Amino acid sequence: MFVPYTYIGVIYAPATGGSGVALALLMLVGGIAGAIGNLAAGFLTDRLGGARVVAVALIWLTAGLLVVPLATGHFGAALVAVGFYVVGAFAMSGLVGAAGIELLGSRYVSLLAAALALLAMGASFCAQRLIRSNARGWEYPAAQRRSGR
Repeated sequence: MFVPYTYIGVIYAPATGGSGVALALLMLVGGIAGAIGNLAAGFLTDRLGGARVVAVALIWLTAGLLVVPLATGHFGAALVAVGFYVVGAFAMSGLVGAAGIELLGSRYVSLLAAALALLAMGASFCAQRLIRSNARGWEYPAAQRRSGR
C-alpha cells in the first residue's frame, strides 16, 4: 500500500502529464478516501467485529492495488484507483487491535516509527540508485537479462 503512495508522482505521471496540480488532486483524493475508510472501519468494527472488517479490508486493498497498473494512463481512472486502494488502508489497524493497545507501550510505538523511517530511507536509496543507473544509460538488470545483454 505504501509503495504506490510513496511513488504516486512516478506511477501516475502519464495520467497527470507531470502536472503538480493534478498530482496534488490525486493526493487530496487519497487523503479524503483514507479518512472515509477510517470512519467506516470504526463504524463497521463496532457492528461486525474486527476480524471480519480486517478481512474485507485486506481483500479491498488487494483489489485496489491490482487496479493501479490499469489506471496509470488516464487521470479519471487514476483518481478512482487512488481512492479505491487508500480506503482499505485501515486494514493495518487490525494489527494493533489484535495485540491490544494496552500491550503496546510508547517504546514499541516509537520503534515502529523508527522502523518505518528506516524503510522509507531504504526505499529512497534504492530509487536513487535506479535513477542514477538510468541516467547513465543502463537498463534495469531484469531488462538486460531479457534482452540478452
